Amino acid sequence: MSYKHNASEAGELHDIVMSWQRIYIIDTKKGNYRGWKSYSEEKFFVVLTGEVELHTTTWWNEKKDICTPGEIHHIPANTPNLFYFPKDSQIVEWFNKEATAEKYKPYYDVKNKSIA
Repeated sequence: MSYKHNASEAGELHDIVMSWQRIYIIDTKKGNYRGWKSYSEEKFFVVLTGEVELHTTTWWNEKKDICTPGEIHHIPANTPNLFYFPKDSQIVEWFNKEATAEKYKPYYDVKNKSIA
């Protein structure tokens, strides 16, 4: 098992790797974005506190879901996704297999505009 901790103005990220499974505990302050990528494997998350706007894009549509505490959400593999945090929030995110990430430029640009 390995553990990493990262902190920034946006909040904190705890990265836990146990053999084949990776778990993130993510604390994020109100008004920040996270995500802006697509992953080679499916991803799951649950909101523990606060609220999250989940933005996803497929070739046929763009979608926004409001995610509240206690709901488990599934993001299919290769689906660009972006989290927006309208409240201070904590989520747990996990992959069942090792995943590689690819930056999704439209979401990356949204994230960077919010920081500027």
